Amino acid sequence: MSMTTAIDRAELQRVANLLPKSGAGWKFDFGNMVRRVLWDLDAAEEEARHHNERAKVK
Repeated sequence: MSMTTAIDRAELQRVANLLPKSGAGWKFDFGNMVRRVLWDLDAAEEEARHHNERAKVK
């Protein structure tokens, strides 16, 4: 993971923690969007990790 990715992830997590997890309005919608981006980053990193493990086995 590059340093830029780590900083961006930390900032996204900080923003997500400041926004409400329930309710309505733009703050809630934006918080959900930020949390979805974090979830997608986690999923992509997990997939890359599995891909690298499969490549090592071959």
